[in-house]
Amino acid sequence: MSHDPTWDAAIAHFLEYLPGSISHWLILVEGPSHALISSALRARLPSCELVILADATAAQIATLESRYACCHEVGALQFFIKDGIQRYSRESRDALRQFSAWPCSRVRLCLDVWDDNFPALFSEPPQDVARRCRELKAILAGEPVLVCDSESPARSQLEIRCGASEWVTYTGFEDFEYMLPSGETACLPRSAAGTLSLDGWLVGTIPFGLKYGRVHPGDLVLRIEEREIRGVSGGRADLCRDFEQALDRLPGLRCLVELGVGQSHAVVRAAKQHPAGCLWLERRFGVHFGLGAELPETFDADQRTTSHHLDFVLATGSLSGAREILLRW
Repeated sequence: MSHDPTWDAAIAHFLEYLPGSISHWLILVEGPSHALISSALRARLPSCELVILADATAAQIATLESRYACCHEVGALQFFIKDGIQRYSRESRDALRQFSAWPCSRVRLCLDVWDDNFPALFSEPPQDVARRCRELKAILAGEPVLVCDSESPARSQLEIRCGASEWVTYTGFEDFEYMLPSGETACLPRSAAGTLSLDGWLVGTIPFGLKYGRVHPGDLVLRIEEREIRGVSGGRADLCRDFEQALDRLPGLRCLVELGVGQSHAVVRAAKQHPAGCLWLERRFGVHFGLGAELPETFDADQRTTSHHLDFVLATGSLSGAREILLRW
């Protein structure tokens, strides 16, 4: 590929996230949408293998995973697009799931990342994002009560109590963090009450982001009491209906289980390229609220009431502590 300074910087930033303990990488991509990424990585990584999933059989994927499963110096870089299009077989997807048993330190998973958005998503130096996450954690740890104001025409406000909650940073450099792009600080709230009018995106394991894209003020409004969704209203009837059906079928989604504060300015820039909601939007600079499956770093995963997780990502708003606004976006 030609020498593009934007691409060169993005690849350099991406490589910073890769642990030095891994000497050989498997690059798993879906097909032509990742051609530039795979070409750039192969040129920069000292030792790697490229697997184009659209061309590989399930048996070949399973054999590859089995061959390297116990090789601690081998890691997997996985690039998948969650757009509802199946580019390879169900058997291949089953074989790929075996990689989920690998230690997080040996895996980097990039969902909804492809050639068109890679330069924007990795345009920011990782250490800058990590520094902001750590600094924010120190501030939030001293605020037992936080207030999130949507600051949109459909004004809404949530009071969140986080006293004694553990704040966790996700910078891409922790042993447990394998999702890229990274960059957020999050906790499991002790309580939450108020209203949340979504001005932003609804993304997660149920494809609301793909179907509805950007949600506008007044389209979907939640009434929250004792950390639980007690009421759903709004002017977009189809979205409200689909969301209520999801809550009925998966009651665990009614519980607010995460207050997350994204710190990536790169994700803000990348979001402007996409009409649909992508899974990396939760790392966008600003606040998001998680429903359903709790973060494994703040909760015992064995006690989960659902395996699904949805994030309400706010495009605008402010987060205040006892004396001042801590963040505005």
